[in-house]
Amino acid sequence: MNATPGHTLGAMSWQWQSCEGGECVTIVYGDSLSPVRADDYRFTDHPDYVSMFRDGIARLAGLQCDLLLTPHPSAGDMRTRLAGLAAWIDSDGCKAYAARVGERLDDRLAKEAQSASGG
Repeated sequence: MNATPGHTLGAMSWQWQSCEGGECVTIVYGDSLSPVRADDYRFTDHPDYVSMFRDGIARLAGLQCDLLLTPHPSAGDMRTRLAGLAAWIDSDGCKAYAARVGERLDDRLAKEAQSASGG
C-alpha cells in the first residue's frame, strides 16, 4: 500500500506480485492522480497540497510496475491494451502515468500563475 495523494488527499495505490508457472509480474493499481478540474480551485493557494501531490506522483513513478491498472481506463492506456495495440506488460507504465500526471499538474500551475499575473 502506498499513499499517493493527488486527486484526493487519501488516495492509495497498491502493489503486489502475481506468479504463474514460475513467471512473476508486479502489478500496481495506481489510484487516480488527475488534478481536480474545478476552474475556481487554485492549487497555488495550497502549497502543502501541491507538495503532497508531487510526493505521491514521485512515489508512484518509483514503484516496480510490470502491469499498471488505473480506475479510469484512459489513464493507464487500458483501451489500447484491450485492443491489442499495446503490450500488457510494460515496466515503464507507472513512470509514464506519473509523468503524464506531473505534466498536467505543471500545466495547471502555469495557467494559474499566468492568470494571477493578468496574462
